[in-house]
Amino acid sequence: MEIDDFQFDIEDIEQKLGYKFNKKELLITAFTHSTYANTKKLKNNQRLEFLGDSVLGLCVAEWLFLHSSEREGKLSTMRSHMVNEKNLYQIMNNLDVSNYMFVNKGKKDQELKTLPSVKADLFEAILGAIYLDSNYENAKNWVWCKLGLNNEDATVKIADLSVQDYKTILQEILQRNPKNICEYKVINEQGKPHERLYTIQIFINNKGGPVFTCLSKKEAEQQVAKQAIECIEKNELEVLK
Repeated sequence: MEIDDFQFDIEDIEQKLGYKFNKKELLITAFTHSTYANTKKLKNNQRLEFLGDSVLGLCVAEWLFLHSSEREGKLSTMRSHMVNEKNLYQIMNNLDVSNYMFVNKGKKDQELKTLPSVKADLFEAILGAIYLDSNYENAKNWVWCKLGLNNEDATVKIADLSVQDYKTILQEILQRNPKNICEYKVINEQGKPHERLYTIQIFINNKGGPVFTCLSKKEAEQQVAKQAIECIEKNELEVLK
């Protein structure tokens, strides 16, 4: 691959990532999107993304195990919040390296670099590359640093995560009466597969409630659950008590 033609500045990328690669080819592969790789018959970053996803889960699980006394179910929920697409997207924006991704020259292909899902996948691919280039400890330290878990006030994140799980909070409210029924339904989908918008509506006891639209089904469900809690508190949404 003639990386000079793509202005792929390894030194700048490594400086922004805070990690220097021994095997530069791993870094290059991490930044190679499948659409580009398919046209050039190159390795894409999907296998690194797969590996990085597992490493990320383990790194965050270890941190939660060491810093939280919550039970397994709550820990799983907290971990999912910490590694969701939105958080990884924000981290990649801060790192400012997504523009170095290898994609085709067309306008639509270039726009891939800006998509939250693609940026989140890139984060996982980079992590997978770091893990293969060195070891788990280095990968873990990198993840903890990028997620802000090495800060002195990092444990505050635990409290923040707990209150963000609106689906669980709503479930606890509804379980006060076992006859309450709650469903999250996709009422609309639009956009291309890699940038699809989902519209979720919550139904409580078969009555339609709040609606929310975003790129992530999970995030949309959290938002409608949050709005439903607010409606219940204002007596704008009836539930069995």
